[in-house]
Amino acid sequence: MKTAQGKPEMWEYIVGFMTVEVKTAMMDTFIDEVVRHGVRLKNVRRVSYSKAFFTISAPDYLRIKSAMKDFSYENKIVRYGGAMCLMNLVRRRPAAVFAFLAALCAVLVLSCFCFGVKIVGAETINEFRLNDMIHDCGAVAGAPKSSIDLEQLKDKIQETFPNVIFVEAKFTGVILKVEILEGTEKPELAELKPCDILADKRGVVTSIVPLRGQAQVAPGDVVEVGDVLIAGKFEKREYSFVTPADGTVCAQVDYYGKARVSEDNGELTGRTAVEIWMRLGKSMFPISGKNPFDTFETAEKSEGMIGVNAALPLELISIERRETKKTVNSSRQAELSAREAAYYNALKQIGDYEEVCGFSSSIDPGEDEEQYVTAMVTVIQEIGVKREFTETEIAEAQNKDREDEVGTE
Repeated sequence: MKTAQGKPEMWEYIVGFMTVEVKTAMMDTFIDEVVRHGVRLKNVRRVSYSKAFFTISAPDYLRIKSAMKDFSYENKIVRYGGAMCLMNLVRRRPAAVFAFLAALCAVLVLSCFCFGVKIVGAETINEFRLNDMIHDCGAVAGAPKSSIDLEQLKDKIQETFPNVIFVEAKFTGVILKVEILEGTEKPELAELKPCDILADKRGVVTSIVPLRGQAQVAPGDVVEVGDVLIAGKFEKREYSFVTPADGTVCAQVDYYGKARVSEDNGELTGRTAVEIWMRLGKSMFPISGKNPFDTFETAEKSEGMIGVNAALPLELISIERRETKKTVNSSRQAELSAREAAYYNALKQIGDYEEVCGFSSSIDPGEDEEQYVTAMVTVIQEIGVKREFTETEIAEAQNKDREDEVGTE
């Protein structure tokens, strides 16, 4: 008996195959006769003496029907496969098959049109302007893909936006994807005008590096505010030059801070006295008690208030006076506190990253007969500032240069 096991082969999917149920009293004779006619049976499964299932191709099924027409048997197709399954579906549900074919045709037709644009990589260029340009090239919703010239679109984008160094335009399904790579914009070079570099602070020059122009000072020179450090207008070898001066000039600059020496009351002796006062509005009236101390600390306490929301509230206040005694340490502490405050006032005028190279302080009496600490902090910092020449100064320098050339001739 010629039978086989396994899945149908590729050609059987093309021509179609089926699983058949056969009932006959002479099952062995039926199978032998079928095989003798060259029919190949697969997956033969005999469930009883007179009933069996097997899989055959569509041509073999027709061959059995022709060769076994005189044989007594019953057959029933249980399942269709391959092309036979599609044919059976067409026969049983023609409307569903027609709808599927119509949908497939619609998808194929719609895939030939553009239904949207996606822009990738546009960071600095105007997307609204870019979209208008793409629409002008025909890439609008519903336009046929064949009517959109992608090469022309890429060339037009690069012509309109000079900072775009790469453009890729292609269809992804029904969406036109425009990928853009932008380059770095060229920096705008500032126009350099002829100028001098002047000192903006008083100080002692520590270093000078003239990059353009002629140095007018040297390390160790004392400069005042407004002195020329690097000249942009100078003469060299009988020629006059006018150029934008550039360079770095550093100097030792002094900053000053001042603070008053205010001594504290000293140490507490333990003796106290209490006074009672009445406060009416903003005025104070004594009721009882007296302060017997020359140096003291004060602690105030409210004992009660009448008419909190009135125009002139009345409040009773007790004031405790605590006697203190000045000591040598209190005067020294006051001086140290004043020096610290003076240094702080000087440092407030200095930047966060300035190099401090020296400091000093002194105590001097002020006009109000109080003592003051003056602190000086010396830092090394750049002191140059540019001053551009006027048109008149530039013209004078150029005229002088021409006069020198004429005199030489």
